[in-house]
Amino acid sequence: MTRFCITLPDEIHEKLKLNAKEQHISIAHYIRKLIEMGMEIESLSDNKGGTGENSSIFSEEKQRTLWKNLLSWSLETRVLTRVLFGKVLDGKYPDVDNEVNIIKEKAEAKVNGILDINED
Repeated sequence: MTRFCITLPDEIHEKLKLNAKEQHISIAHYIRKLIEMGMEIESLSDNKGGTGENSSIFSEEKQRTLWKNLLSWSLETRVLTRVLFGKVLDGKYPDVDNEVNIIKEKAEAKVNGILDINED
């Protein structure tokens, strides 16, 4: 196996170290996984046969919608889990339907802000 050294900014190194620790793998293994994923993505774009803006599998609008949904669901699930778990530990049993709707609205608003989506 070939070895080489790279220089990274401290912020990126810390992020890599944290992500690797969360996955219980070494930084080297984590970086190898990232490189493999990048190469797979590059391979997919090469195999589509297209070039330029029209080479994407999805239109830009569909990509933004997909990202919006994925980010909303992820953020909503994380916040909902934390809020409900915290309230159960405190002995408070919230109105679950109301809590879910509030968190859903907040998650969607946050994602819309991140992606600058203006739905009329």
